[in-house]
Amino acid sequence: MALEKTTTTPKKSISEISILFHGLSKSGKTALVNEFKTNGRTPYFITTEDNHSHLESCTVKRIKNFLDLGKTITNLEANKEQLLKEHSCIVVDLACDVDELAKDFVLASNNVKKILDIPFGDGFAQHRKHYRTAVRKLQAIMPVHFIAHSELKSFVWQGKEVELYKPMMDKQNMAFLCGKVQAIGFFVPSGLAKGKSVLTFNEGNGVGLAGSHYSGLIRNFEIDHKNLGNTWAELNKAFLTKK
Repeated sequence: MALEKTTTTPKKSISEISILFHGLSKSGKTALVNEFKTNGRTPYFITTEDNHSHLESCTVKRIKNFLDLGKTITNLEANKEQLLKEHSCIVVDLACDVDELAKDFVLASNNVKKILDIPFGDGFAQHRKHYRTAVRKLQAIMPVHFIAHSELKSFVWQGKEVELYKPMMDKQNMAFLCGKVQAIGFFVPSGLAKGKSVLTFNEGNGVGLAGSHYSGLIRNFEIDHKNLGNTWAELNKAFLTKK
């Protein structure tokens, strides 16, 4: 018996995939993702910060701990049909803070002050399990974009010292998240002092983070902070371009 062929619906907008955006604070990550609107639908932000009053025409859900996130996910699951009608995507801002909230939840649940106080490495296992479960549940609802702060890391690769900006989170959770998204965009810090920033996607080289699944995105994009809608349109056009 021949195997039944499976087909996937072609994506019509960059909002319909999952992307990890990372970079230094105040580089424009949140403002850009706020432009990910399609057919009148707007992003649904799950945020760990209070400074989102500048966002327009979007829903913002502030969470203060990991239990808040769990309740939010349960509510979104229960109202998925309405969510899909009103919103283009979910945005987790900041994914690195959610990583910390998951760790804090494990510490509180085990009544300890340090992960290492939980024997046999089980604290690390619990931390990663909770974080990954939350990511999987969110992505089962609709496309999710993740925003994270970056830090410069130094390490030795093939005998040479390498410096690379990476998201500020648990190494294993970062690797997991990179495997759950279809592209990783980095806001290059040079030029920030002059009000300029560049968003870059790469193919992945084994040294750092994974690359983009979409060849059209593998390039640099200059961020137009005065008209982010133009930047979104350029990203979307590149996303739909096949090389």
